[in-house]
Amino acid sequence: MLLSVAAAAVLSASAASPAAAQDRAVTERLQERIRLRLEGEPETAAAREPTLRSDGRRIQATRSLRRFYGERVHLPAWVTADGRVRPGAREMLAGLRSAREHGLPPDDYHAARIESLLSELDAGREGAGARFPDADTDRRLRLLAELDLLLTDAFLSYGSHLVSGRVDPRSIDPLWTVNGRERNMAALLARTLEQGRSPRAALAELAPRHPGYARLQEALTEYRRMAAAGGWPTVPGGPALRAGDAGPRVADLGRRLAASGELSADDGKDDAVSDTVFGDALDAAVRSFQRRHGLEADGIVGEATLGALNIPAESRVRQIERNLERWRWLPAELGETHLRVNIADFGLEVVEGDSTVLSMRAVVGRDYRQTPVFSDTMRYVVLNPTWNVPRSIAARDILPRLRESVSYLEEQGMVVYDGWSPDARPVDPSAVDWSRLSADSLPYRFVQRPGPLNALGRVKFMFPNQFAVYIHDSPARSLFGRSVRSFSSGCIRVERPLELLDYVLRGSEEWSPAKLRGALETGREQTIRLPRELPVHIEYWTAWVPEEDGAVHFRPDVYGRDARLASALEAEPPGD
Repeated sequence: MLLSVAAAAVLSASAASPAAAQDRAVTERLQERIRLRLEGEPETAAAREPTLRSDGRRIQATRSLRRFYGERVHLPAWVTADGRVRPGAREMLAGLRSAREHGLPPDDYHAARIESLLSELDAGREGAGARFPDADTDRRLRLLAELDLLLTDAFLSYGSHLVSGRVDPRSIDPLWTVNGRERNMAALLARTLEQGRSPRAALAELAPRHPGYARLQEALTEYRRMAAAGGWPTVPGGPALRAGDAGPRVADLGRRLAASGELSADDGKDDAVSDTVFGDALDAAVRSFQRRHGLEADGIVGEATLGALNIPAESRVRQIERNLERWRWLPAELGETHLRVNIADFGLEVVEGDSTVLSMRAVVGRDYRQTPVFSDTMRYVVLNPTWNVPRSIAARDILPRLRESVSYLEEQGMVVYDGWSPDARPVDPSAVDWSRLSADSLPYRFVQRPGPLNALGRVKFMFPNQFAVYIHDSPARSLFGRSVRSFSSGCIRVERPLELLDYVLRGSEEWSPAKLRGALETGREQTIRLPRELPVHIEYWTAWVPEEDGAVHFRPDVYGRDARLASALEAEPPGD
């Protein structure tokens, strides 16, 4: 294998050094040690069993680590030829401690073990610049080799987790298909060392650059502070509390909201926090809390609000950590202008830069027809769309209705065809014995004509994807008034589709808002390409910090995805 420039330079310097055979022996012993597994097995055994461990913890970046050391013919990276620890090792340890700022445990990257090794190596020196006594040379070499390996593994694995996440989202959810960032960590480490750069600075540059990530990091610091201070008191159960009420539970409510910052002594009275009367200041604080938690902001502390109030601060810390992980799964660039759907918030927004310019309520998939997470590009819209009912919906929803009454199709403005081919012919539904068909033997295709009953409403927004999911209007307007809006079959229904239509076609010389309304009135299906394609990101955030108010917002885990992610984050980090 050819030596890298850095490796050749180190070997040359070692050979030319006036330090005699002992220095060269140290280098040789270190090289030999790095070729071995930490437990002492030769590399051939390691190839058969890829799991390497140190002090009971997995060496995560096994393949990258072997590739890195192979490129440098197993020369150490963090210690010198004569067995001294380079300054970068301590910088690296400081960088590992900052993993907490990203919601990552430093000990996943051997921080405690590295600190212990550095302390033991320091304590074993007989004085400034001295080596271990000869009798302890073998032990010192072993410690140095382990330190070198752990620092390298820490850089490779921690850096990889900052770039693309500690957990592969597809390993816990097949409906999560966002294509995130990638980076050759072994090459980055080699360049960092060759250029004499700070490894801590190199790692810091790998975290997501999205402003939303930085804001959520700040929220993590604040909620950890609150948790360390004892969190907040619970509010006992009982009848709903509202403005005008009085008593000990009202005082408990005030203390709870004071602890999380919604209420202060300056809100109304100087003694607002200890007051036992539900006054205007407390009412405003309750409404603020409700808005941040996706609840109806009515100022009434009912069952849902009480439940959110009594979630411990420690649980909120973990919730923020999970959502920081989700940021690390995203692409590096979302698009200067892009559309986001937050499934857990049942909401859609259009973002320009870091500012929301359009937002509206949305309806997402039911728990058993969950809306997937992915990114794509909106390319065209369809006015007055027909709806080709998916096979799964036809079997699960339409077939049972037809068994009861064949008039269901006419009532819904639907036509049935004898197959899915382009030349399929219409079928008289009264001539079919629907009772003899099962979900697995349903050969027919159902198409709903444009009109007021059409499930897609007046417009659909298309960003072709593997899930056949899109954004569309809906005739079921009452659903947008509910606080929990998971009623669709996976697609996203939006509250104000015409506003979104005007936005995506803004700047079109052909399609003014007035002309669009006229086209909609014709009732004829029509496809219009967007003048500018729009990146679309279907996301799942249960904690985030909007740029507009700077306060962290929380949502319930409507699909149980937080729970699965929590289990994965609590497990031992996977190796490569």
